[in-house]
Amino acid sequence: LLESDKGDRVKLDLLRRLRDKLDPFELSATVDRKLARIWKLAAKANLQLAAKPPRKPYWQRRSPEDYELPSPLFLPMRNITIDRMRKEWELERRLNIN
Repeated sequence: LLESDKGDRVKLDLLRRLRDKLDPFELSATVDRKLARIWKLAAKANLQLAAKPPRKPYWQRRSPEDYELPSPLFLPMRNITIDRMRKEWELERRLNIN
C-alpha cells in the first residue's frame, strides 16, 4: 500500500509512524508477560471435569447396524462387494440356510 500510493494517506502515515515506533522484542516480551499471567490465573482456577454419564449395559447399547450410514456419495472407499456379502449373510442367517 505504501509503494502503490493507494489508500488513505493520513491512515498510512499513522501506520508508518506506529511501525517505526514499535519494537518487536518489546512486543514479544509484553505478550510473554500477559501469557504468563493468563496461565497463572488458569492454574488458580478451581476447574473440575464434567462427570461422565454412567455407561449403559451392553444389552441397552445400540448395535452398529442401528446407525444410519451417510449416502454413498460421502463414502468413496466403501466396498460394495462386502456390503452385498453382508446382506446375503443376513438373509441366510434369517432363513437358517447353511
